[in-house]
Amino acid sequence: MSVKLTRLTRELFLILYAVSLPLIGYAQKSGGFLDELTKRFENYCRTYPWEEIWLKTDRNNYAAGEDIWLKYSLIDRQSLKPANDSRIVYVEVLNMENRPVLQKRLGTENGSGYGKITLPDTLRSGPYLLRAYTNYMKNFLPANCFKLKLNVFNAVSGNGFSGKEAIAPGAAVKKAAAVTQNPPASGFAAEILSGNPDSVVVNIGTTRDFRSREGSDCYLFVETRGNIDFRQSVPLLSNKTVVIVPKKILTPGINHFTIFSQKGNPVAEKFIYSPVSQPSSINVSARDSYKRREKIVVEMSVGKESAGPSGYPDLDVSIIPVTGKTPSDYFDYLVFGSEYGTLPEKAVRKFFDGNFEGDLSGIFPDLKSSWINWETILSDKWTSLNYARENEDHFIYGKLVSKSTGNPDPDEFLFLSIPGKNATFQYALTDRSGNFTFRVPVDSYYRDLIVRPEKSDLNDVIKPESTFSEVYDNVSFLPDTAGSPNGDNTRLKVNYQVEKIYKVEDTAHSRPAPVHASGKIRFYGKPDYELIMDDYIKLPVMQEVFFELLPGVTLKSKKSKYEIIVTDPIELKPFENSPTLMIDGVVVNDPDLIASLDPAIVEKIDVVRERYFVGDYMFYGLVNVITRTGNLGNIPLPDYAVRMNYRVVEPVDSFSSPDYSSPAMKQARVPDMRNTLYWDPSVKPDNNGVAKVEFWSSDLISGYRIRVRGITKDGKPLFSDKFFRIEK
Repeated sequence: MSVKLTRLTRELFLILYAVSLPLIGYAQKSGGFLDELTKRFENYCRTYPWEEIWLKTDRNNYAAGEDIWLKYSLIDRQSLKPANDSRIVYVEVLNMENRPVLQKRLGTENGSGYGKITLPDTLRSGPYLLRAYTNYMKNFLPANCFKLKLNVFNAVSGNGFSGKEAIAPGAAVKKAAAVTQNPPASGFAAEILSGNPDSVVVNIGTTRDFRSREGSDCYLFVETRGNIDFRQSVPLLSNKTVVIVPKKILTPGINHFTIFSQKGNPVAEKFIYSPVSQPSSINVSARDSYKRREKIVVEMSVGKESAGPSGYPDLDVSIIPVTGKTPSDYFDYLVFGSEYGTLPEKAVRKFFDGNFEGDLSGIFPDLKSSWINWETILSDKWTSLNYARENEDHFIYGKLVSKSTGNPDPDEFLFLSIPGKNATFQYALTDRSGNFTFRVPVDSYYRDLIVRPEKSDLNDVIKPESTFSEVYDNVSFLPDTAGSPNGDNTRLKVNYQVEKIYKVEDTAHSRPAPVHASGKIRFYGKPDYELIMDDYIKLPVMQEVFFELLPGVTLKSKKSKYEIIVTDPIELKPFENSPTLMIDGVVVNDPDLIASLDPAIVEKIDVVRERYFVGDYMFYGLVNVITRTGNLGNIPLPDYAVRMNYRVVEPVDSFSSPDYSSPAMKQARVPDMRNTLYWDPSVKPDNNGVAKVEFWSSDLISGYRIRVRGITKDGKPLFSDKFFRIEK
């Protein structure tokens, strides 16, 4: 028999409040199950912490081909404080079919960073999704990533806004398993009333059959973002039980109420909203109007309460034309974060527009945490994470499979080399699924990465894995007024076309030529023997070089092939295994290739004659032939090797704008039609909390929005908007 909570029953519950309070009030009562649940919950949150990214763009509407200026911050969901556990942010722009049209890796410094991505000018007009995540967050995709809807307008292709849902393109998209609610327990009902200004009333209805089946006690557990707010053992003395939870102990945000039966089964989950404090304002000072090509000075003042041990937080400033759409802010994002996945856009708008408070089941009937999973917490089957935090190095993943069968090849060594005069070396051992991982430093240098298996006779193929996730959400693009062809969007496209036609590259901000990086020191240290070719007479072939100049190393022909032998200096006999052979630090293990080199292109030869360990991998001697260019030149690689010109993160670009301080520039006839008037992601207030930015107005006569945002060290948002006009 189930229990239905009627209006009369609810009123009776409230009357019973005074009677029930002495028995089941606030005083927490620990039991065996509660202690075990608390222990597991806290361990779970430590094992699987939830990381967030808050990403800000200069605006939300763009013309195809324009630059998107970004600032992003890593946030620990539990504390809402800035985090610095990851050094790389993966940024993607997805189209309506959930296919990436742009992918970039951007670096972080102390948990935040900024940069620029450029939209392809071939994009069709329509809505796009910008998403951002870290390598660690890939463990929990598609829920655990930042998402922001962008509107893109192409001046050539016309408008393509239809408001239709994005449909995943078959096998090209990996979908996450759907999350389902636990079915309601028979003979049990729960209701949460939060209308009282001081407390939340939890009404529990049970039948005698339920109490005999599940036990005469239950447990109420309340958590918010992984923080335990309340836990209590509740005796079920009759069909109706009331529990009072003081609001003052609830963490602001989404409060997750769960009731467990005496047997430890979750029988009810409810979510209520406790209002989050409004962001602190920033005092922004600027005039209300300016002339075209006039200098604009904006002064910002931050309160002393925002200062931390290292001073005031950095502010980001964007100045864009006023349109119907404004970028979302951190205050909105911190409420739900990515913990609750992709929520219906209409419901989210209704929530924030209505200053909602209390039970969320009416506005979000399917709300479910993607992080706190009681089935996992209460089980003994905690899965290992596939993706680690990139807090020191960047991870490159791949798989070794058989060419003929396609099956993975386990327990095989692979080598990663970077051509250069200072040899670098990494090895990886494939797991039972054939997977391997290498590490490379986090920077914006290009590296010539060469990966090959240790054995040349495996008949295997190396399949590098994309560092970007292929797990996508089914995102619905709702009809949007910003997507209809209107004056703002037409002006956006025209402005971009004019800028593209007349734009002159600013050499002061031009990007330097890409730099290729190699090793700084030889991984094997000082070799046992270092042969510098210019110290000796020139010899015609490498076989004579080895015979005349390299003691303890022999290069000799064997039938139609060559072999290189290194003599153990202790036992004075050849090693039982072949030595590792390198050219410019790249493992080749091909004596014929070394024998075919012209000695004139060789600068030196390093020899390690002893057994040498790198981690668990042993070299039985090592010969590294270093050419004068040090870049492997035209030396061919075997077909089972993979070569990648690789850069981990994009270099940081700076926003630039014209300077009209000289009369000649001010009177120049080249039009200035910037859609983003100004962008600075890192404005540093002085010791008094005051900051100032200066820039010049454009030729556009329009209203403009000054948007200033920041996050304090203790996770509190700072926010301010101010408006001005540019007039004739």
